[in-house]
Amino acid sequence: TGLLVVPGGIQAQVAAVERLRREAETVGHVVVLRANAAVKAQIDVWGPLGGATASLSALKRSFDPAGILNAARGPI
Repeated sequence: TGLLVVPGGIQAQVAAVERLRREAETVGHVVVLRANAAVKAQIDVWGPLGGATASLSALKRSFDPAGILNAARGPI
């Protein structure tokens, strides 16, 4: 677990996130906590979920069967 601040322009920030995500075996999962709207428009702030999508969807349905909490704001 760690926190990384990426200085620079929009393209440099997008490139840094993409580079870290390519190193998933070494780095792990990369989530963008805060970014300029232009950066968020170019990348998925949650990143790829891989095989966890079905499990996370089932977990969310168990706590929020109506699907009203955090609607369209999370990875699932």
